[in-house]
Amino acid sequence: WWREVNVALDPGTFHYNAPPPWDNALVTARVHNTLTLDGQDQMQRAGRFLWLDWAQAEILAYEMDEQGQINQLVGEHDGYRRQGALHQRTLAAMPDGWVVTDKIHPYEGAPSTPHRAHLTWLLPDWDWRWLPDGTLRLTGPKFNLTLAVEGADELSLFRAGERLSGNEAPQPIWGWTAPTYTHKQPALMVRASKKGELPLVLVSRWSFPD
Repeated sequence: WWREVNVALDPGTFHYNAPPPWDNALVTARVHNTLTLDGQDQMQRAGRFLWLDWAQAEILAYEMDEQGQINQLVGEHDGYRRQGALHQRTLAAMPDGWVVTDKIHPYEGAPSTPHRAHLTWLLPDWDWRWLPDGTLRLTGPKFNLTLAVEGADELSLFRAGERLSGNEAPQPIWGWTAPTYTHKQPALMVRASKKGELPLVLVSRWSFPD
């Protein structure tokens, strides 16, 4: 949130019982503000509401300022242990925004094989444009924001199931948010992709220049 405006959106639910692809499709991690590895969710879906092999998460460290506000938070989860990988995220506050660093670390003894990481950010449906340096700039009713993802091999932008920019093929559930049940509305969805052997690192810089 920034100035009481939600800028990193939760996709919500939309509908449990609609025909595919809308049968609780927004539950997948691929449309949330997180990182997925090799196209997999962090847990194994075994039904419309059932997940198995639950991921375990913990906060590793945090720093607070003199006013009691958190300056930095580091956490991790083991949802990709089947692939021999651990996802760690660091959120650091800056004067004009945040820096989010996502790292995929290998477990000791894991085979050195290539992996594909996808980082998703779900944003408000505002006017947008790519700046020459690859930064995405959104113009909102109260303020503007920029989002720069460093370390990605490819960036794509989607809205309401359609691709606006990039080369990745769109999916019908990409670029939506459901603020209430049975109601969905368009949102902008950034997908950043990176492939290689672990560790993999993607850095997202959120800035509010106004």
